[in-house]
Amino acid sequence: MNKLTIIITITLILTLLITTNVWADERKKTIDKLITEGRNAAVFQEYKKAEKFYEEAVNLKSAQAAYLLATHCMNGYGQDVNIDKAIYWYKKAIELGYSRANYELGVVYHKYKHNIELAQKYFEQAIDLGDIDAYHDLAIMHINKKEYRKALILLTHSKVEHHAASQFTLAQFYLFNIQVTKDTNKAIQLLNKAADSNYAPAVAQLGRIYVTGEFTAKNLTLAEMLFEKNYRLEKKNGLDLAEVLFIQKKIPQAKALLEKMAQGGDETASAMLKNLN
Repeated sequence: MNKLTIIITITLILTLLITTNVWADERKKTIDKLITEGRNAAVFQEYKKAEKFYEEAVNLKSAQAAYLLATHCMNGYGQDVNIDKAIYWYKKAIELGYSRANYELGVVYHKYKHNIELAQKYFEQAIDLGDIDAYHDLAIMHINKKEYRKALILLTHSKVEHHAASQFTLAQFYLFNIQVTKDTNKAIQLLNKAADSNYAPAVAQLGRIYVTGEFTAKNLTLAEMLFEKNYRLEKKNGLDLAEVLFIQKKIPQAKALLEKMAQGGDETASAMLKNLN
């Protein structure tokens, strides 16, 4: 190969690389624009319009757009909930490189298809890709099968040390002596960490613990604070707060809460109010 041929070859390669990079940049800009337009349409509940933008982006190999289409199918945005169609788009998202779709498929197969084998497969794939939520959901599957040792390994993995749902579930192991020595202090410490992350089940459980005094000293003031927090997190759940207000003889506050809940359609709160009057 003479000098001129080498120069021509190098020039062609460099030109090809520059052209490829320019095309990739343009493709990314187009995808970003389509996804932005899709999201904007979805904000105004123009879901069909949003899906057309996402489908165009998928045609340009956008994994995120495929994931968003799956989300529309799962939540029934502008259509009936369509689990099978959601599965199709989640699988497309995985094919295009969207790792979170592995976790979502695990949830779909576990919760909606009741296919334990496939759910476990996708949760394990999600774990391999570093998805923290998958550790907890796979642990729950093992708990349901009474495979507590396998669940404990997942719940104590260093990657889920700060994961609120995992902290909450691990606390149950220490409270009820499951595969570990009972340690109520450790359990309450874990519940507090989860509650600090606004994990509602942990907030509610801590409140009940302080009301009953079952695992630690009874503390109605703390219980009230926790139930207030839980009510802020889950507006539908204020009965625990009402109960602890009644216990402390804070009748006006309890009645005001029940009235607010009754106005929101809570039948239990309505019944309690009738009994009071």
